[in-house]
Amino acid sequence: MKAKRVKVLVCFVVTLSLIMSNSFFAVNPETAKKINAQEKLNSQEIIKDAVKSYIEIYENDFANREQQKGALQKLYSATKTSAPSIKEMDFLIKRDSVILDTANVDLREYNKTITYDYKELAVDGDTANVRVTVDKRWNYSFSPDVESGAIDNYDFKLKLENGKWKICDVGGLVEAATMDDELENVIEESDSMELDAYLDEVREDVKANSKTLKSVSSTNSAWVNSPLKDSNISNSGGPIVYAAATYNASKAVTYANKWAMSRNPNYANFDGVGGDCTNFTSQCLKAGDIPMHMGGDGTMNCWYYTSSGNRSATWTHAQNFRHYMNSSSSKINKSKTTWSDAVNGDLIQLMYNGSTAEHSMIITGIVYSSSGRSDLLICCHTYDRKNVSLLTFGSTPRIYHHIKGSK
Repeated sequence: MKAKRVKVLVCFVVTLSLIMSNSFFAVNPETAKKINAQEKLNSQEIIKDAVKSYIEIYENDFANREQQKGALQKLYSATKTSAPSIKEMDFLIKRDSVILDTANVDLREYNKTITYDYKELAVDGDTANVRVTVDKRWNYSFSPDVESGAIDNYDFKLKLENGKWKICDVGGLVEAATMDDELENVIEESDSMELDAYLDEVREDVKANSKTLKSVSSTNSAWVNSPLKDSNISNSGGPIVYAAATYNASKAVTYANKWAMSRNPNYANFDGVGGDCTNFTSQCLKAGDIPMHMGGDGTMNCWYYTSSGNRSATWTHAQNFRHYMNSSSSKINKSKTTWSDAVNGDLIQLMYNGSTAEHSMIITGIVYSSSGRSDLLICCHTYDRKNVSLLTFGSTPRIYHHIKGSK
C-alpha cells in the first residue's frame, strides 16, 4: 500500500514538472501556425462582411433615404461620427434622390448583382485597411435585355470596437458617384448654401436633358435605342441612327460594350498614369474603321498607337484629343453636336472649368419614350461604365462630338 502511494506521488511530481516546463501542453509548431492562420482568416472574413454590409446598404434602393443614412451611420465607429465619408455619403444620397425624382425615366437599377475583389486587406492589431474593387451589374427598366455596369474602387479604414469591426472612413465615394470636380470642392468646403445650389443645378440639368412627360410609363413606352438588341426596340421611337460616312458606329459601339468593363490586352492600361478614358474612346473609333493618323511619338498633330512607348499624345489625353480633332491636322471628320442630336457612336467629353476636356465617353444607347428622347447611355474607362445613364453624371459641363468618318 505504501509502495502504491509512492508510485502515485512520483507520477504526480513528474506530471507537475511537465506542466511547469510547458512540455506537457506544448503545441506542435506547425499546428500553431495553422491555428494562427485560421484566426487571421476568420478575422479577414469578418472584416470583409463589414465592408460588404456598407456597400450593400449604400447600393440598396431605400424608399426612405433617412433610413438608409441611419443604417449606414450605425456601421461607423463611435469615435468617427464626423468622418469625411459620412458627410459625403449624406450628400450623395441627396444627389441621387434629386436625379431619380427629377428624371422622366426610371433610373433605378434592377436585377443588381455585386461582386468584390479585395486588392488589399491589412490588419494591424485593432485596425484594418481594405482596398476593394466593386463590380456592379444591373438592368434599367427601359432596357431589360441590355446589361449596364460600373466598376469602382473603395478604400476602407476600420477599427475593432467591443468585438465588432466598425467603419472609420471610406475613400472613393465621390469618385464612384460622379466625375464632377465641382461636387468634390463643394463637399470639402461644407458650405450648405453651395450644396443646395449644386443640387439645384443637378435638378435643372436633369430637367433640361430629360424632356419627356413624367406620366410616361417606363414598362411599355420607354426603351433603349441600342444596336445590341435591335429586336427589342419599338419602331415608334424612331429608326436606329448611327454616325454616317466612313465611320462604322455599330462596330464602335459593339467594341465599347465588349471592353467597357475590362481591358483589351493589345493596348496598355493608363489607369495609373492619367486615366484610360481617352485611350478607350480612341480604341472605339479605330474599331469603327477610323484609320490611325501616324506620326511622331508624343506629338500633337497625329493620332495613333503602336505601343505604350510609341503613341501620339492625342491617343490617350482628353484635352490633347479634343485639340487634335478640332485642328487642321486632324484626319477625323467630325462636327459639333448636342444632347438632342447626338447618335450612337458619337463622343462626349466632360469639361473642367468649362474649357479643358478631362474625361471622354462614347454614346452606346439612346433612350426614348412616347414623347421623344429622354436620356443617353454611355460607356467609358477609368471609372468603368457600361451603358450607364448620362443623367447620373450630374451637372458637369460637356461637349458632344459627332463622328462622321475620316478625312
